[in-house]
Amino acid sequence: MKRKKTMELKKSFGEPLDPFEYLFSEDLIQNEFLQKKIKDSLSEKSENEENSLTDNSNSEESEPEWEDFDLYFQNMLTETKNSEKKYDFETTIERKIEINNKRKRHGITKNDRKLRLEIHKLHLLCLISHSSLRNSFCRDKRIHVRLKSILPNEIQQLFNPDKRISQYRKSKMFMSALKATYGMSKPFWTNSQLNNQECVEKQYDNIFCFKDFLKAAEQLQGSRDLGAQLFVALLDSNNVNVRLTVLLQPLSYKFDKSSSLYSSTSNISNKNNDTTEFRDNYINENTFKNLDTTNNFKKKAKIEQIKTSECPKFGLLSTNNSFSDLLYDNRNDIKESLHPIYWAEALNPSTQKWIFVDPMVSYLVGKPSKMESLISKSKNSLSYIMSFDKNGYVKDVTRRYTKHFNSKIKKQRIDSVDEGEKWWKNVLNFYRLNYISVSFFLIYFHTLRLTKKQPFDIIEDEEFLERQAYEKIPKNIKDLKDHPLFIIERHLKREQIISSKKPCSYITIKVNENQIKEPIFYRKDIVTVLSAGKWYQRGRKIKKKFGEQPMKIVPKYKEFAFQNESETNIRHNTIGLYSELQTELYIPPPVVNGKVPKNSYGNLDIFVSSMIPKGAIHLPFPGISQAAKILGVDYADTVVGFKFEKKRPLPIIRGIVIAQEFEEAVCLTFKIMEEEKSEKISQKMKEIILIRWKRFYKKLCIYERQSIFFQKRQLLMITIGLKRLGKALIQKTLFIVNHQRYFSYCHILKDQNSEKTTHFGFKEIPESEKEKLVQNVFTSVASSYDKMNDIMSLGIHRLWKNEFVQRLDPGALNGEPMNLLDVAGGTGDIAFRLLDHATDIHFDIKTKVKCVDLNTEMLEIGKKRLENTKRIDFFKQNAENLIDIPSSSIDIYTIAFGIRNCTQIMNVLKEAYRVLKPSGIFSCLEFSKISLAPLETIYNYYTFNIVPIMGHIVTGDRDSYQYLAESIAKHLDQKTFSKMMKDAGFKLVGDGYHNLSFGIAAIHTASII
Repeated sequence: MKRKKTMELKKSFGEPLDPFEYLFSEDLIQNEFLQKKIKDSLSEKSENEENSLTDNSNSEESEPEWEDFDLYFQNMLTETKNSEKKYDFETTIERKIEINNKRKRHGITKNDRKLRLEIHKLHLLCLISHSSLRNSFCRDKRIHVRLKSILPNEIQQLFNPDKRISQYRKSKMFMSALKATYGMSKPFWTNSQLNNQECVEKQYDNIFCFKDFLKAAEQLQGSRDLGAQLFVALLDSNNVNVRLTVLLQPLSYKFDKSSSLYSSTSNISNKNNDTTEFRDNYINENTFKNLDTTNNFKKKAKIEQIKTSECPKFGLLSTNNSFSDLLYDNRNDIKESLHPIYWAEALNPSTQKWIFVDPMVSYLVGKPSKMESLISKSKNSLSYIMSFDKNGYVKDVTRRYTKHFNSKIKKQRIDSVDEGEKWWKNVLNFYRLNYISVSFFLIYFHTLRLTKKQPFDIIEDEEFLERQAYEKIPKNIKDLKDHPLFIIERHLKREQIISSKKPCSYITIKVNENQIKEPIFYRKDIVTVLSAGKWYQRGRKIKKKFGEQPMKIVPKYKEFAFQNESETNIRHNTIGLYSELQTELYIPPPVVNGKVPKNSYGNLDIFVSSMIPKGAIHLPFPGISQAAKILGVDYADTVVGFKFEKKRPLPIIRGIVIAQEFEEAVCLTFKIMEEEKSEKISQKMKEIILIRWKRFYKKLCIYERQSIFFQKRQLLMITIGLKRLGKALIQKTLFIVNHQRYFSYCHILKDQNSEKTTHFGFKEIPESEKEKLVQNVFTSVASSYDKMNDIMSLGIHRLWKNEFVQRLDPGALNGEPMNLLDVAGGTGDIAFRLLDHATDIHFDIKTKVKCVDLNTEMLEIGKKRLENTKRIDFFKQNAENLIDIPSSSIDIYTIAFGIRNCTQIMNVLKEAYRVLKPSGIFSCLEFSKISLAPLETIYNYYTFNIVPIMGHIVTGDRDSYQYLAESIAKHLDQKTFSKMMKDAGFKLVGDGYHNLSFGIAAIHTASII
């Protein structure tokens, strides 16, 4: 859009000049600096115009907002007035103004409504869960101990009067006690202005856990919601049956205007009301006294509608004070609502009724009806009021606090939508569960509130039913919409009529300035009426004997009316609807001589089971009609419903109908056909698989041919290269090879003549010396061997040994005791564990263990430790030569942390193979190689640096433990040792080893083949 502006400068600058005209004058536009300032100002202006108050939408031009321009131009204007010459000219400037077209609003979709409903449910569950948690805080005995002493003995006696007093007086005493309780507890509760400021700033209560709640009970200080919760705990501590009641405010699931906090206004007549309403709820009125409300807007401007997501604008703010600053400066003046969020309901034992008690806000006792007026003034919703008793039982008590539950409240609740009532009942049933925390697990158990209802439950339910029955008829059409008890004719659906023409009441409406009474009927008098076609789909037909007339005539749907224009007369655009009393059960023609009756389309309608003809059976299996065709049996395709595609109904065919006498033959044929079909499918899949394997095999053959070709070519190139080297080079190579063979042969002869060596830690020593050195090491550490094992491994070696024994599972075999052999077990640690396991698990007290060790001091310690045990025999033997152990006499051979100290490990394995029975087991627990590189570095540092120091501190012998660390490093890895067991003749169990603690140790297991 182009906008033309004409300016005529007067001869004298003393006359008034339009600033907008001046800004577009020729002299100013030629100045680059001024052009930049104008461009920036215009861009700011275009942004502000979107949020400013505008003229009527019909006006083509609107005046600009001069307040948005910089004051720099006003000074420039004054300077130009004094410096310009007087001249007359006329200039025309074209300026493009972009109009921001508002996006077209899309309608509310089904997914939008579903999302709103799910958000409403989620928010409701969060609020109930939070309230249930606070209720559990109130019931804690630690809270009761701190609050019970607040009530004096006089009030406690009122709560627990003498049994001889009349019920009437007991009720009066109970009410007096309630009033005195909240009256006397108020001085104890501190809710100072400072605390109010903190609550306003944070907008939430500072109770994050039970410790904070307990601290608030000690200090008696906090918000009014917290005060109401502690008031419930106070009554509960004095054995008063009290419930914590909460007013929930979930997000609405509706899209209508009633779900918004403020109603929008489009007329200037509502300006004052909206402004006052906003000020009362958000900002103190004194805030607006200092605002600059001067503006140059036209008087005909209308106030823009206030959206729920935007803040209303009241005049213009100065550059020094922002809107957020004004809110911050006046946060102390923000008032809380006139109604409570939390309150108590105490059970009067005399009347068995729940008494409403608000101890913190309205100070009301026994007047729940006043809550509705207080909540309506704050524009909050009264849709959900929940009570929580001492057992965690949740009950919906909204009906007690409102007189218009059906007409106003229920429409805002979840139980007014489809499947909403069922969901709401499931939620309440779920919160009747109590939770008990056992370590990290939650055990749920149902709290059965006695199969028989309590008297107060029965009285309360009767009270709610009575309030529902005596609820007054609404006096406006909006409240009658979707009312559960009453209805007017304008709210009837297409397929509904009112059977009774006697109204229960009337409502006065205004039509063209005339007062008209419209009748109100009971919703129970609604009768469902359907067309003949829909009744037919329910298995019924219109009675023809009495000439039934339609009870309601409605226009046809446009699609179907257009669809039938070519088939019927165009004037037949209406359809009659009938009630169920005007119909009768549809009985189809029976089967005669095996012939199934069919309709004009050659099929049969079976919308319900009663529509199956007499003597026929419905077989709802896809493809079964082929079986009937093969046998030549008469059948009819079954139409069970309709689906709509491209605005046209298409029949849903499911199975066939045949005579009952052909059922067995048709079903057997169909079964054979299905088996053949599945076999064909299987055969086809096999063919596909074979084709794929054949293709894969061809690819392998091609690959093999190519690899052989390239290998031959490579070999040919090598041969040619060797020929080019010449005869001299080949002879020289053969000479070098012969010399190497000669020297290696000489070295072998030399080794045969000298003594063999082995390792002792990291040292190389003759084999004959290792046994003596090892004995010296264990003689030195024998007295503190077990203690050092606990210190070095931090007790983990006990877990390794336990798993070592559990994997062997020693015990009586087929009722006969076992013979066990523990090699290198001087202290008897493994032997004792073997017998202990056999006794505890298998109740075997006859199995014996032979404990063999090369070191005398280690054997003496074992004998002293197990001197009372007669089932262990100690022998001094070398593991490489077990002289006293006969062949094939041992069931289980064990060796723990000893085989790495032996000179010839292969000799130890062969000796173990000799002494074991044919079904015997060999098991070795030994240090091994770690599978994790980072852990290996830490472990090596620990064994080579820390362990020797520990040995020096505890035993005074550093060298012995230095050898132990080095022997661990020199020992074989898992796979090498397993291969040695296999070479010795054993059959490996699994892989032959099982790692412990990432491979620090390993259990090697094998058996006799």
